[in-house]
Amino acid sequence: MRAKEEKAIKSLEDKIATLDEWLKTQEDKISHTGLPKKSHLYDNESAKMVSSHGVVQGYNGVAAVDGEYQVVVSAEAFGEGSEVKLLEPMVESVETHSQLWGTQNPR
Repeated sequence: MRAKEEKAIKSLEDKIATLDEWLKTQEDKISHTGLPKKSHLYDNESAKMVSSHGVVQGYNGVAAVDGEYQVVVSAEAFGEGSEVKLLEPMVESVETHSQLWGTQNPR
């Protein structure tokens, strides 16, 4: 039984060392409330999001579509659970793409 306990202790010590190293190298992501957001050890860019299956860790995919031609003009994955702050970056992306197209007809 003692060998099993020592193995469990070693495993926990390794996890602590991994977390300590990660905390030393990462900066806090600050939320809109001014408080640090919770982060994921292996995918720090992802976000915690509420879904029909509870809280999941992942990305929020957003796409902008041309109303006339029904073509995706911009798409991006964000590590934000809320789409409220994503409108501005998407509008900027659409503006950038439309400037790249210039006077060319996108058909």
